[in-house]
Amino acid sequence: VVADTRCRLASSWSADHQCKNVTNPKGYSAVLKNTSLSDNVQVSPQQFKISLRPGETVEFTASVRPAANVPIDLYYLMDLSKSMEDDLNNLKTLSKELGLSVLFVCLSVCLF
Repeated sequence: VVADTRCRLASSWSADHQCKNVTNPKGYSAVLKNTSLSDNVQVSPQQFKISLRPGETVEFTASVRPAANVPIDLYYLMDLSKSMEDDLNNLKTLSKELGLSVLFVCLSVCLF
């Protein structure tokens, strides 16, 4: 009857199961690198390892700090065929707003 109890979930075992040496490792998570947020570090933790068994979950917290005043290149790639005309008009309308939004991240903006 040993073959019956092999590789089954622990929840399906009966109280009188024959297994004496049962290995049922639990998943884990570990932070491997966690430098404090600064002008040079934008995400914390920077490195972590998660090992899960089927059906397990893990929660972790990550912090993000956007870099201040970094150069941003913003490009538009569009299909300029007649079928995209309404999208082109929307882009023309929103382009000034997009440019002003970049000012929240980058102090020096040059629009061409």
